[in-house]
Amino acid sequence: MSSPSKKRNRFTPQPVKSIQLRGRDYTILTVLYDYGMLTTSQIATLFFGTHKRACVRLRNLFDAGMVHRIFRPVVVGSAEIVYALGKDGVSRLAKHLKIDRKQINEVRLRFENPKPLFLDHYLEINQFRVALSVAAKENGYRVKDWKYETDLKIKKAGELPKAILVKDPDKVGRTIPVVPDGFFILETPDSNTHHFFLEVDRGTMEPARFRRKMRGYARYRMDRIYREHLDISGFKVLTITDRVSSLLDTTDQIRPKRFQPMYCFADIEDITPEKLFSEIWRVPNEQKPKLFYST
Repeated sequence: MSSPSKKRNRFTPQPVKSIQLRGRDYTILTVLYDYGMLTTSQIATLFFGTHKRACVRLRNLFDAGMVHRIFRPVVVGSAEIVYALGKDGVSRLAKHLKIDRKQINEVRLRFENPKPLFLDHYLEINQFRVALSVAAKENGYRVKDWKYETDLKIKKAGELPKAILVKDPDKVGRTIPVVPDGFFILETPDSNTHHFFLEVDRGTMEPARFRRKMRGYARYRMDRIYREHLDISGFKVLTITDRVSSLLDTTDQIRPKRFQPMYCFADIEDITPEKLFSEIWRVPNEQKPKLFYST
């Protein structure tokens, strides 16, 4: 009678001689290079349909060194596994995409050992991006030109990337950094395009600080900085949060009033592929929720 197989350690890969990568495997590696890191559930949503199927293949890729596992600290039990590119995955992906290995490895190193607060916040940004990607595909839309915070900063040779600074419309001589969590373009089935900044809020920002952040967007729009910065014709600011009513009241105090329709808020629990393109978005001084991409 054969002995039962030993359960594999979730923290340590079980080395394998080789692995034959399939088309979907390369797509997963490419997405991890693009997104930085994703949870098992997020990867399952994008590629597998079921959590179990995702777990099996991701374990194989982990054992082969194609992906790297990140474990979030918890007090009780275990948190869902987070995946990023692995060391061996860098070489295979560079060959597949025909790009410099160093370029891919820079991304791998950035997400190799993220700090807990950055990790949680970044995964919530990616939760929106995953839901957006799936919902757009199912509804005949296209997501174009996704950018993260680091992509939106101004880069000059020999200098560290810098945030866009705008004049504080309420305080003379003060500036406000415009540092969105993300930016994307949504193309509708009739080829119209809409531009959006994304903010993720989990109640950690004081109301005055959040109001100042939104004032920054108002000035960014008033001075039409977005034209030179991103070569776009207009934008909305989407905020996903667990305190919609509170932030609506906070944003209602921002002037000029004519800019208030650009601020849209949705409950973070509603950010799913099934709900994202429905009327879940609240706007200051409007009672009825609306679609985020409606005019």
